[in-house]
Amino acid sequence: MTGFAAEWLRLREPADHAARNGSVRDVVVDFLNQTDGAVIADLASGTGSTVRALFEAIDVDQHWHLLDNDEALLEEASNSFAANGRSDMSVQTHTVDLNRFPSGLTAIKPNLITTSAFVDLVSVDWLSRLVTYALMERIPVYTALTYSGSVSFSPEDPSDDRIIEAFNEHQLSDKGFGPALGPLAADRITKLFKVARFHTIEKQSDWKLTPDMVDLQKELLKGLAQAASETGSISADEADGWLARRLEIVLKGQSEITIGHKDIAAFPK
Repeated sequence: MTGFAAEWLRLREPADHAARNGSVRDVVVDFLNQTDGAVIADLASGTGSTVRALFEAIDVDQHWHLLDNDEALLEEASNSFAANGRSDMSVQTHTVDLNRFPSGLTAIKPNLITTSAFVDLVSVDWLSRLVTYALMERIPVYTALTYSGSVSFSPEDPSDDRIIEAFNEHQLSDKGFGPALGPLAADRITKLFKVARFHTIEKQSDWKLTPDMVDLQKELLKGLAQAASETGSISADEADGWLARRLEIVLKGQSEITIGHKDIAAFPK
């Protein structure tokens, strides 16, 4: 499973970086550049995509702490930054059980918490713990690329809406952190931050998958079809038929897919 996860992360990283909302990213980077030194805890870091998205824009000393439960992904991250050539940058990895959040952060004492493509996988209880910890410690939080529930295809297929409806149902199932919020996560975490009186910036960061992104589109479509069929809301035959038709469009170089995401930066007042 780890090998697949690493390949999936590699495939999606260019789309992730292109989708990140520039306005939200600039606010986060401006905050870091006003500190005496950036200490950043990146939750569910994988191979370090968040670091690669931000580090070149950070002008102060930066110390990244990557937290994940997958040792193989963290090892890949560590190797990728071992020779970055920057004396003002360090990257440390931490194998942690994120179910026990905020365990693991006490010794780090970050001045920013980041996470990408993660909070839609967790429960409202987990999000509440994140917001409570950030409030108590007065730490800003930057959550990027949270799936917001909308998917559109060009050209369209008669089964598109049913597949996405079933997929969104699947996104609400337990992903290891309790009942996931799935497409509800972005709105819920924004409300939690506002109730806690954080200053919150929320912007769209949609994936725009173009016809040349063949491998990424193929893996995405396979995942959508599998998740949809696992709900039982549609038959395996319908999911397989939809997948076959969509893959044919991809291979013809005609497929465009837009997937809704949101980026959120929240700062304690």
